[in-house]
Amino acid sequence: MSKKNNAVKAPKGPSYAGYRVITLLIALAPLAVFYFLGNAVFKFEGLEGASFFYVIKGLIENISANGINGIFIYGQSVLGYVKMAYTLLVPVVAIVNVILALIALFAKKTARGLSRTVAYLGFWAYAGYAIAIVTTCLYTSIDVPLDIVMYALAGVYLIYLIVLGFIKVGKKTWVALLLFLLNLAIAATLVYAICVAGNAGFAELLNESKIYTIVCAALIGCSAISLLISSARLLTKKGYCFDTVRYVFQLVVFVVLTAGIAINYFNLFDLSFLAFLDKFEDKALLVMLIAMGVATVVSVLQIIIASVAKGKKAKKAKKAKKVKEEAVAPVEEAPAQEEVVALPVVAEPVAAVEEEPVEEVEEEIVEEEPVEEVEEVVAPVIVEEEIEEENLTEDAFIATLTPAERAKFTDTFILKVRGKLNGIPDYVVGGDNKAFFRKVFVYLGQYRDVIPSDVLYKIYKYTQKN
Repeated sequence: MSKKNNAVKAPKGPSYAGYRVITLLIALAPLAVFYFLGNAVFKFEGLEGASFFYVIKGLIENISANGINGIFIYGQSVLGYVKMAYTLLVPVVAIVNVILALIALFAKKTARGLSRTVAYLGFWAYAGYAIAIVTTCLYTSIDVPLDIVMYALAGVYLIYLIVLGFIKVGKKTWVALLLFLLNLAIAATLVYAICVAGNAGFAELLNESKIYTIVCAALIGCSAISLLISSARLLTKKGYCFDTVRYVFQLVVFVVLTAGIAINYFNLFDLSFLAFLDKFEDKALLVMLIAMGVATVVSVLQIIIASVAKGKKAKKAKKAKKVKEEAVAPVEEAPAQEEVVALPVVAEPVAAVEEEPVEEVEEEIVEEEPVEEVEEVVAPVIVEEEIEEENLTEDAFIATLTPAERAKFTDTFILKVRGKLNGIPDYVVGGDNKAFFRKVFVYLGQYRDVIPSDVLYKIYKYTQKN
């Protein structure tokens, strides 16, 4: 063979064209929406439904009139700061996402990672703004504006984030999505309970003591962090142990809150540190009690789901470890059969024998049994040149093998010199061999002595990466 055929060609990497194009389109879409709807809002009256653009318009007017202090358009309160931060964060994230999408367009190796980053940032920029608006309006008893643009953008980015999760993680994304939705339900329940309390006089109570403000801020902050982690878990396989721990902590908090509100509502005990609850009407206390009870039940469900998912993952990991140990275990290979070379038959010299009478010779002749003629079986001649070396080296898996391993793999699975492997599909050079790799481990116990250990280890490493 020529040197050209013996040279190993590295397989070409994927281009990730789909990731690159979709990431750019989904990053540019919000800018296009902002441009067209923003012009409409600034030119026409009566578009109060597009609240974000009216907020931007009011922010610009406020800064023009009051200078830098004009950014505090919502007032200097916790909710005001959060709402103001998200108002400024939305355009910043929109620009950052376009920059990341352009990087992904020209640097294909980063396309997948940057695509997930764009989806995550985009979802929380628009969903976070919508949540901040709704929370502020509910807490201050203001009608919630129908900001369709922000809801739609948040929905599109969430769908894209879920799709990316299924591509990377597979079916386990359903578990992560369910836990995320349950986290969202808990956050909504908690926010609703605080808003009901605020309308029932809780706002005045916060002004009396900072401890209540700290507790409420801590609850909302922990809920927000849990939501951020849960949404990120859509793109990861590991983390169920950490999920279980934080859900247990969450359950303890809600059990304490539920118990405290229940003790005050039903007058079970007279506890001085719960005296502040006397300032609320029974209706408000009942709403908060139901909300905390729902959050407690949901937390229990989350613990069960995360524990079951963690158990299944541990079982699969144990099985994979066992397969790996079997794959790398040293095995004595059967000695290769030596080639049998047919040697030419050479007639031996016969010594001269004195002639004897014919009668004596006939007596010594023994009648021999007739010998059946045996047809000569000719072994099939295997011509290695029939499989081009260049085709082998272009195969993604075969390119990872050393020349010695490639020869063993070819003999075992392609030419099948060591015998037919029933149940294992034929290996197609350069084709889709997912079924082949899967069946190798299904029938590993049957053909363990046939498959060379070094080749089996390379097959295991390749399947783990892919």
